[in-house]
Amino acid sequence: MNDRVELPGLSGLPDAGDLALLERAALAWQLPGWAEQLRAMAAGEPGWLPPGRPRFAVGAAEAVATRVGRRLSLSDALRDAWKLCAAAQLDPQLAAACGGALSPAWVAGALGLPLATLLTDWAQNPLRELGLWQPADALQPLALQAMRVPPGIALALWGLQPAGGATACAPPVAAGGLQGRLQALLRDTRRPLLLLWLAEPGSPAWTEAEAQHPRTRSLAAEDGLPAALGRCLIDDALPLIDGLDLGDDRAPFTPPAAWPGALLLRARRANLPLCLPPGWRLLRHPAAAPASARLAAQWREALALDAAEAGARAWSENLARQLPLPAVACQQLADDARVAAALQGRPPGEAELLAAARGRAALGVAGPLGLREPRVGLDALVLADAAQALLKTALRRQQQRPELGLRLLFAGPPGTGKTLAAEAIAAQLGRDLLQLDAGRVFSRWLGETEQRLEQAFDAAERSGALLFIDEADALFARRTEVKDAHDRYANAGTAYLLQRVERFSGLLVLATNARGALDPAFSRRFDALIPFDEPDEDARRRLWLQRLQPADCAPQAPAQAAALLARWYPLSGAQIACAQRNAIAEDGEGLEALFGAIAREFHKAGRAFPGRPS
Repeated sequence: MNDRVELPGLSGLPDAGDLALLERAALAWQLPGWAEQLRAMAAGEPGWLPPGRPRFAVGAAEAVATRVGRRLSLSDALRDAWKLCAAAQLDPQLAAACGGALSPAWVAGALGLPLATLLTDWAQNPLRELGLWQPADALQPLALQAMRVPPGIALALWGLQPAGGATACAPPVAAGGLQGRLQALLRDTRRPLLLLWLAEPGSPAWTEAEAQHPRTRSLAAEDGLPAALGRCLIDDALPLIDGLDLGDDRAPFTPPAAWPGALLLRARRANLPLCLPPGWRLLRHPAAAPASARLAAQWREALALDAAEAGARAWSENLARQLPLPAVACQQLADDARVAAALQGRPPGEAELLAAARGRAALGVAGPLGLREPRVGLDALVLADAAQALLKTALRRQQQRPELGLRLLFAGPPGTGKTLAAEAIAAQLGRDLLQLDAGRVFSRWLGETEQRLEQAFDAAERSGALLFIDEADALFARRTEVKDAHDRYANAGTAYLLQRVERFSGLLVLATNARGALDPAFSRRFDALIPFDEPDEDARRRLWLQRLQPADCAPQAPAQAAALLARWYPLSGAQIACAQRNAIAEDGEGLEALFGAIAREFHKAGRAFPGRPS
């Protein structure tokens, strides 16, 4: 009975090289009848394949072992030894003779090589690192280590079935152009390459990574990755590794040094924990375009704007400055704005987008954070000329290069307008104000304070709001000599904040009443240090003039009363605001009531009231 079965797409007969290899092994291992069966197999005689015998079928295409051996630069002896080990697991008679795994002595005898020559290749075996050939007992000496080939790999080596899972097939791409050159680079197997594919999950660019090679296979960055890469090598597939799970708290990802050719690592950020072996090349793609142009393109895509229209380009560029958000967030805001605008019977505009941004931002704010819409502008600020110039320069830089972020440090006594200035900056940039309550951040539990601060920075980055931290000297204290565990804990917290501020790419304003208490290392991490000094007489006059109504200062005119009050009473901006608000509760009217409220401000501050103007 002829038990031979033709498998679809396979030739059914070994090529001459494989037949000669098996025949030599059969003679060297003195397996009765096996060499004769192989010769009958080559002659195509009926009945050559008894039940249970593997259907060796190679030669229909380039043999897997030949292709893998070429990519890994295997010697002929090592490649043939690999195939013999696979055959020993597939053939019942051979498996029974050698116990299912071949030792170096068995292989050396079959190949007609001195054992020492084979052991040299055996020790430097790249197949082991990729899980394609593994010792049955790694504790044995090298000369006694019997080697096994994983079952799926053994079958693939002899053309019986593929080794790995499904792959995605890319559509053909015309030669030429960036896309064509990129795909040609990924098919180049001469030198290892890690291509870092940066995109937002769910975006078109994210799925585009799967179409960069005729066969891509998605893998997870986990402990079994080397063996999964080995299966990709057997199937001639391009590994596509998702780097979303690569966090700062895990060991760096190190690709196997033996891997030949390209690896595609897909991630949403470039600062991944990576450690490349010597000789590896690194390519970041898409290449970093100017952030302003990239952000504007994201908004045009989210809002379905025509890039050829000047008005659409100007609007998208303005949105890129006001809302520099990831592509997924842009799409979410555009969808929210469309719903809101549909109720008004009009297409979405800037007002709907800003309202949607505030609504989305409020969802992620909790704990010691407060989110509010700013209500004052820059015209409400009364600052010294030097401070005003520093502030305008910082704002101009942020409006021209929003991708760089803005980090400002306000230093000055209480009541000099630091909180008001932070609110005015947020209004000028079209952002919400995210204020951190420093008193609710501290925790007695180790590491919890840093965790709450991390949540605040993350919320600011997600929402695009301006993060304002008042009384920053309480959090960013100067590091001291370590005398006990409390000092060590405080210094570790300050060091964490130094690093987090440097990584922060959004809008950050820190305010302190005691600049000397801040760690000196914070100074270089800020774009500008803006002093908020006690207002001089001219600044006090402008502050009074902003707040006085005719009824507040009767019988004098506001301008005359503002000059008098500024000359006579050295108050801060906050004290002036409190006096004006509280005058309504004082006895008398007009200036009489205002004098009483001013006296209370002096008493609250522990200062002597100068009396009424004479």
